[in-house]
Amino acid sequence: MVSLHTNNSSPIPILMYHQIAVAPPKGRPFRSLYVAPADFARQMAFLRILGYRGLSMSALQPYLAGERRGKVVG
Repeated sequence: MVSLHTNNSSPIPILMYHQIAVAPPKGRPFRSLYVAPADFARQMAFLRILGYRGLSMSALQPYLAGERRGKVVG
């Protein structure tokens, strides 16, 4: 079992995108798992406007350990 405990006092949102690409035609399997590149760019720009900074999972480690603080998403 994976421990969900961190030394961070505030939650860090973790975003997961399955596919950043043009979605296949309607009726194809897993179409709902795609996000168009332009939509992804808009979502990232909105997070930046809100003051968030997107980080890789390895770059999040100091935040999860409570060693750094800030508005970040993984």
